[in-house]
Amino acid sequence: MLVMISSNLRRKLMISIGLTGFTDHPEITGKGGGLAEYAQNFPIVEIDTTAYGIRKRSVFADWRAQVPANFRFIVKATRLMTRHQHVNEATLIQEFALFADSIEPLVVAGQLEQVLFQFPPRFGANARNARYLAHLRKLLPTLPLGVELRNSSWFAPSMKASTLELLADAHITNFAVDEPQVPGGSIPFVPVPAYGDTLYVRLHGRNRQGWISGAREVRTDYDYSDEQLREIATACAGRAENICYIFNNNAGHAAAPNALRMQEILGVQFAGLAPKQLDLF
Repeated sequence: MLVMISSNLRRKLMISIGLTGFTDHPEITGKGGGLAEYAQNFPIVEIDTTAYGIRKRSVFADWRAQVPANFRFIVKATRLMTRHQHVNEATLIQEFALFADSIEPLVVAGQLEQVLFQFPPRFGANARNARYLAHLRKLLPTLPLGVELRNSSWFAPSMKASTLELLADAHITNFAVDEPQVPGGSIPFVPVPAYGDTLYVRLHGRNRQGWISGAREVRTDYDYSDEQLREIATACAGRAENICYIFNNNAGHAAAPNALRMQEILGVQFAGLAPKQLDLF
């Protein structure tokens, strides 16, 4: 499905590359373009709007109909599911059930790559939160689950091995992140899947001042250099059978160009993309 031939990394890997969202990348979709145009360029997308609320089942069915059969979706769990908002257990269980029902069209089609739980920075390494991570597997027993932990305590030297073991035991994948390293506001780059055969890497950029400010519109305003992209690719090489890079550094619209450049650096060619208009003639 996804083919990579890389002389740079000296081994053949299965690589996928994509972006967060598909509506804000005019560099590849053109003005007013959407998912159908996005799928002409990349084989996977991260749906982040679901973090703010469950989408209708029909929306996912419509998205699925716009892309090739081998296109994949990473779907973010809602803020209730990631404990950004605290609710009683009955409400939480209902949220999980409604979410699972909404993404059923992707599950049936075999196009759900991961459900991504991006936890808030205050979600630190303690017994209560560890129990919640283990509980995720009971709430969604059959779906592929991944987490982005945003509190550095999970990857402190004394906790890193236990964190990865906890995730492995719960059959949950660790999403590695590349982000600015600032005191008290970052987690280290940990390119270890914990569970499964795919290493997922989310690239937030390295805008240190924007990260410190916390302003959403500047946090991810960053353009990776070729040297930095090669550095990240080298750090990930050999860590898993498959590697998936998701570029989230789009405040300044650098995500799509950076993703395309990573594709060039790695020598990746994606099979089965949606045909571009010129390809139809």
